[in-house]
Amino acid sequence: MKRSTKKVKILACALAVTLCMTLVSGCSSSPEATPAPASGSPAAETAQAFKSKIATNQPGQSWMTMGSTISEYAKGTITLSVEPGSTYGNVLTTNSGETQYGITAATTVSSGMSGTRFFSDKGKQENVRFVASLYRHYLRGFTVKPELKSWADLKGASVCFGPAGGESFDYDPLILSYFGLTKDDYEVKVMPFADGIEAMKNGQLDVILNCTPVPYAIFDDLAMSDDNAHLLQMDEATAKRLASEWPGFEYVEYDFDDVWNYNKPLYAPYQQITLIANANVSDEEVYQMTKLIYERFEDLSNVVTNLKQVGEKNNLAYNPANIPMHPGAEKFYKEVGALK
Repeated sequence: MKRSTKKVKILACALAVTLCMTLVSGCSSSPEATPAPASGSPAAETAQAFKSKIATNQPGQSWMTMGSTISEYAKGTITLSVEPGSTYGNVLTTNSGETQYGITAATTVSSGMSGTRFFSDKGKQENVRFVASLYRHYLRGFTVKPELKSWADLKGASVCFGPAGGESFDYDPLILSYFGLTKDDYEVKVMPFADGIEAMKNGQLDVILNCTPVPYAIFDDLAMSDDNAHLLQMDEATAKRLASEWPGFEYVEYDFDDVWNYNKPLYAPYQQITLIANANVSDEEVYQMTKLIYERFEDLSNVVTNLKQVGEKNNLAYNPANIPMHPGAEKFYKEVGALK
């Protein structure tokens, strides 16, 4: 009985070993079975979704909506975590690699790369790369005061550049200086736009100066309720000077069907809202990200309607600030003819 028990145990062990070997080999006994891709190889990268973070802004705002939609479309290719952020912060975190992607203004990226303005004490942010142009924020002056016609009329006025910390606190005073106005010539009231709109309704604020998308509901509601609502005039020489002195700014002759009244010609500088990536993100991942945005352009435009201003998909490659382009994005744009 002891010998029989011993044989049973030996046979059981042999069967267990065989079963384990079969499971490990993927239930294949063939010596020619394909081995798993080597770690770090392109095959391994595509077999397992890339894992990255994208810096956007606060919940409910357009950059967060854009990032969340891209994240949803990217499932299976890139596992994209959507992080709250800010215009400046997204350049800093993308440069450091804390986030692999960021959405921000091209003007901010140009300041970051040169280490100027906000970044003067933070050093040059040289590890950011261009991926795609998304849409534009147009610089406009909003008022309901009939006597205020242009930016040159703002001596003695109360103005709002938006909440504290925005890039407008640099470019608005610069533009006003073109008209000979110093910071002592106008009163700056720091507040969120929603509060600024209420202050304008109550006569406690004269003007809001800021870059915003078109249309922009929070402002447009005021224009539809006040017949005096209009945009301050800016001449071409002023817009052109800003574009020449601040890389990333461009301008257009403003010709929108706007609920805010304005006299033509009106020239509007604009910031290109831009998707950037850390320079060390793999070419294959950025290629897939660029491809996704390009191929899902119509769907993205239906979610974030300002994207429709881009026009055709090839304009995603438009790079007015001359930010160095990520090789993965460059490869894709060349393949579809967006770059020569």
